[in-house]
Amino acid sequence: MLINKFEGHKPLLEYITSHYADKYELEYYKFEEPKKTDLYDLYRKGIVHKKILPYIFGIKSRPEEFTKYDFLHPVCGPAFVVHNRVLKIFQEMCPDDFQRFDMVIKNLNPKGTPFENKDFHMINVTHRIKALDLKKSIYEIDEDHMFWLDKRVYKDEDCWEGHLLAREDLEGNILFHPKLAKKFRRSKGIQFLSDAEAPC
Repeated sequence: MLINKFEGHKPLLEYITSHYADKYELEYYKFEEPKKTDLYDLYRKGIVHKKILPYIFGIKSRPEEFTKYDFLHPVCGPAFVVHNRVLKIFQEMCPDDFQRFDMVIKNLNPKGTPFENKDFHMINVTHRIKALDLKKSIYEIDEDHMFWLDKRVYKDEDCWEGHLLAREDLEGNILFHPKLAKKFRRSKGIQFLSDAEAPC
């Protein structure tokens, strides 16, 4: 029997679409240096209390092209970037599961027509859940506490602790509850993978 992955509680992994074009990739570190904020600041931590200046990214495409995407991805580090359309749904469905930070997208080509787009937001996913079934997953933790996964199996039971958006506690990957993922199943720039579909 084919199971609908957008039903139930089993987590879905947020992942870039396989046909994501280079012109929609965001450049951070090599664009308008020096940077005052590291992209990893929103990856390692829970709630961020310090003031963060707007993140400034460069992109090769024009606003009329990239604003069709609900999710954009950086080429150089972890960042969860969502359009206003996504932010609105997050605010309605899971307002306590994230922090929002300002960002600006500019033309990556300094000789091109300049623009400043503020339709997207940096999202800090603030909660972690123990989603991996460690009895069924195949993994290794080395002496430096680095986590290596060879087979990913998520728990079938509800492990969400009341959240709809979270990071996996050991991996750090962003997970969507099927109810939330279902809202974006046709969104540009993202796909939602079950544990059987996701690469290790």
